[in-house]
Amino acid sequence: MAILIFGKKEATTNFGICFIYILSSSSSTSYHYNQKQYIVADLQKLAPKSMDQNQSHLIVVEDYDNGLSTTSITPVPHNCLPTIIEIKPYKKKLYHIIKRYLWIAPFMVGCLIPSFCLLIYVTKLFNDNLHPIIPLISDLGAKPPVAGYIAQIFDSIAILNFITVWARYKQVKFYIEKYFNNVGIGISQRLKRNNRYFAIFGCGYSLGVMILGNFRNTEQPIEHGVGFVVMTCILGEIFFQANICNKLYSFKRIESQPVTIRFCFWLIIIILFMSGVFITISVLKLDSISLWLDNNQRMNWQPHQPGYIWFTMGTFLEWFHVNCCSLYFFSISHRMHLFKQWHQVK
Repeated sequence: MAILIFGKKEATTNFGICFIYILSSSSSTSYHYNQKQYIVADLQKLAPKSMDQNQSHLIVVEDYDNGLSTTSITPVPHNCLPTIIEIKPYKKKLYHIIKRYLWIAPFMVGCLIPSFCLLIYVTKLFNDNLHPIIPLISDLGAKPPVAGYIAQIFDSIAILNFITVWARYKQVKFYIEKYFNNVGIGISQRLKRNNRYFAIFGCGYSLGVMILGNFRNTEQPIEHGVGFVVMTCILGEIFFQANICNKLYSFKRIESQPVTIRFCFWLIIIILFMSGVFITISVLKLDSISLWLDNNQRMNWQPHQPGYIWFTMGTFLEWFHVNCCSLYFFSISHRMHLFKQWHQVK
């Protein structure tokens, strides 16, 4: 921990910092004089304007190597220096602890996605007809009472994804500032641009999830469709995150190659395309496109009716695509969990 004495006569900054003592890690009885500029700079923000600079003060400030938090600002006489060893560090600040566990946010998203799929399908098995064997997720999620739970789950996913995007954006920004300042302006600028686009598309995905979950397909199909279109921003989120991870590893061997993230990106694109093709064919097999907009027809599609097989294959791929997103969030969670410098992220 860092021990600082304030006094106007010996002032070396606007707030009168005159001594910085760093507790030695090798011996609990010896102290080393070490003027760390980054600690001094941050301490200036901590010092209250009302502090009497004619009087000496003892301050325990954050040690950036260990993440220790500010403990006290106490007036003391100069002869207290021999007793500094009796001071014990306080617990870390709450936000330090929170930042260490931000990896839980994407992990929870990865768990919630298959959980809500399981919830609505189990509900179908107990309360619905057998066919269609695999309905649209939007149709199953629109039925009460499960519709209320689905809306809350989707809101939770949106909020947790927003936290994930914010935390990952800050983490990548830290990498750029610490490791890429001297690499080259072009590389640094590309990383910053990709990080910015990642944040934009990530926020778009959260917005789409909230719209999709709160406007039911059976009641507000237009708004629901808009939510689905906006929700495809996850492709941009994954794409730019893959680019970021690739550059971090290629130039500085930070983290690892984005194999899982790339796999998820291409798998989701292929599955979405195939699902769209199959569902389009099933709609064209109907006597009229208006039948597709009929909730009763769509939610009770029977095997003997035209387009049933195509519809089933399309909805199966839809369910598969949604659950593939969990792999991406688990990968991001793992990368955030391995990051041990959260206390340095501002």
